[in-house]
Amino acid sequence: MGTSLRNPRGLISLKSGIVHATPEGSLVRLSTSADYTALLPGGASPTTPLFGLLYQATHPTLDNQPVEVVTDGVFPGIAGASITAGDLLTSNGTDGTVKPVAAGAGTNEAVIGEAMEAASSGERVAIFLMQHIRQG
Repeated sequence: MGTSLRNPRGLISLKSGIVHATPEGSLVRLSTSADYTALLPGGASPTTPLFGLLYQATHPTLDNQPVEVVTDGVFPGIAGASITAGDLLTSNGTDGTVKPVAAGAGTNEAVIGEAMEAASSGERVAIFLMQHIRQG
């Protein structure tokens, strides 16, 4: 439960494309248009890149409101499944939570980073952010 383990090094301001209250630490991706908009992931085990974690404690609930995203360093995300320290993490679905990567052979899967501790579903988990695409 890594709520105290924080070392956000990269913060970027974007527009929000999320229209409901979303907690700090929720996983986001960039919109596919070139308008600097943060969106929740499109589903579990995405093949498109993940961008970072929401920084502020309460997220605006209107389109195009400013939102800050942590893109580098260590920051707690929200576990959507059981996680073990050292697991590479990806999207658990459209709610912004994370789960361990389990890419099948020949399948690309977006990775947000590595878990620095264990967590159960619903708990906070410290994530060393290192976005990349992993092939199973």
